[in-house]
Amino acid sequence: MVKIRFSTLPVLINLLFVVASTSSAQTETLNLGGVVILVSDSRTAQVFHIVDQMSQWDSGVHHGYVRWATRTLNLRPEDQELLKKHAELRRARGWGNGFEQAFYVDDLIEVAAQRAVDNKLISADEAAAEKMILLHFVPILSALLDRSAPQITAFRARLKAEGKRIAPVVRKLVRFSETKGILRVPLFLVANPEEGSGGGGFNGGRLVVEVQKQPDPLPILIHECLHALLWQHKEKIRVAAESIGLSWVNLNEGIAHAFSPGLTDDPRESDSLAERLTRNFQRGAAASDGYAQSKQYMVALIIRPILRSSLNHGETFSRFLPKAVSKLREFNWK
Repeated sequence: MVKIRFSTLPVLINLLFVVASTSSAQTETLNLGGVVILVSDSRTAQVFHIVDQMSQWDSGVHHGYVRWATRTLNLRPEDQELLKKHAELRRARGWGNGFEQAFYVDDLIEVAAQRAVDNKLISADEAAAEKMILLHFVPILSALLDRSAPQITAFRARLKAEGKRIAPVVRKLVRFSETKGILRVPLFLVANPEEGSGGGGFNGGRLVVEVQKQPDPLPILIHECLHALLWQHKEKIRVAAESIGLSWVNLNEGIAHAFSPGLTDDPRESDSLAERLTRNFQRGAAASDGYAQSKQYMVALIIRPILRSSLNHGETFSRFLPKAVSKLREFNWK
């Protein structure tokens, strides 16, 4: 019979939290009409994503997670130091250059870290540091992940049920983007603790969508699918943006926002682009306001009629982009 000292119980409990909170990812493959998504609720991916936002390593993170952590987590100095370390690791590589490929995966954190080294995605030192950081935050985030699991499960079921309705929209985007063949991309669904503030991303070949009741995550998924489809045109978008004084991010996001929510909203009920821009200025936001940048909404509103016309007439991105740039050139973006 093995005797367990009371002093060892916190360690054992913490270990149980780690195992329970990072295993048993549920995955499913869905064909949305030319875009095949591998849908996952991986806890490793969710912990990485939430820590990534909480660390505030880049202006493009979703600050809703920061606000939630400030209100509810009562983070200790040790926690804050680990978030700073994560931020240092991320800034050294930037978006889509190793960490996304390493930790937006279905594996356990320990396995993901080792595979990242084996596949030369990140260094052994980076993997060891990130593994330690993520394992530290598993018990801290476990209550959120457990609470959000039914919501994520419901959204997965909705995607499956509404796949046929979504497919014609995605097929139109596939034609527009000039994509040849089938685009296959993993999609990771992530718990979002702040209602009224949604987000997602496409970096390192991974789609991420945050799940909450409002805003609806489905238009966000369509938005991010367009990013994935237009990734092949990244250099064209960069050159076009620089020619009129915009950054690649602002033009790239402006195009995606022009479609979703710009063209996916029911115009009889709302215009999310105009509403978001108005809210930013009413609360004193200038060119950017954390995750949502006002300049991107301006770009989207200006080019939305051109995008609508291009899609209705079956035009490709190569024909749309010069028209959009010509219109945007009428404004001073510098």
